[in-house]
Amino acid sequence: VTLFSSASLSIRLEPANADFNNLTPCKDSTAFQKRLATSVKKLENRLKFYTPNSKESDFLSKEIESTKIRFERYQSSNLLCGKEGLPRIIASGQWDHANEFVIPGLLFLYITGWIGWVGRKYVQYA
Repeated sequence: VTLFSSASLSIRLEPANADFNNLTPCKDSTAFQKRLATSVKKLENRLKFYTPNSKESDFLSKEIESTKIRFERYQSSNLLCGKEGLPRIIASGQWDHANEFVIPGLLFLYITGWIGWVGRKYVQYA
């Protein structure tokens, strides 16, 4: 025990580097813009196979609009993108990136807790 404690005291710990120099804001990323154009183009190519005003055509038109809205939301929310153009979640504890992880994390805990509570009640009554 003393060997372990003396060895752990002699190790010099350095703070972790939380530098995000290799990530760019999604609104400035050319790969992100290219990914948007590719996604929309694929949907538009599929749209050519259907007659206008058909159910499939209407669905694909709505899908194109929702894709554009999703990418605009990524651009306006100050998310950081990698070199391939995908948005990254920063879970480093910095408050300026808290909305990327804290809110979804709390929702996950709430939903799993509710599922567990319902399961326990089901087992009690069964």
